[in-house]
Amino acid sequence: MSQDPKHRESAFRIFASVPQLILDQKTEEVAGVMERGLKDPQSVDVQLAALKASAAFLTTADKETQVEASHLMSSMLGVSYSLCKQFVLDPIHIIRQCLLSTRQR
Repeated sequence: MSQDPKHRESAFRIFASVPQLILDQKTEEVAGVMERGLKDPQSVDVQLAALKASAAFLTTADKETQVEASHLMSSMLGVSYSLCKQFVLDPIHIIRQCLLSTRQR
């Protein structure tokens, strides 16, 4: 992964916009990348982009892949809660917005 947070954010934005790019990769590897983005210590923007990418990946993947990557949900909820606390936002609203943005593609 790049040392530049803007590069990491850009990658997650691409994954969020075109999750098909990563659907044929090994689920555990994709989930690992998403986890690292969700827990990025340097950038809230990377965390938010990773949250959107994770939602896009999970909503686009087949049922088997969803089950394999379901452990991402705890990290997604964790980062949602953290962002909401930090910015005084409603966590359900953030998750809903992530899911709605993936359905509008």
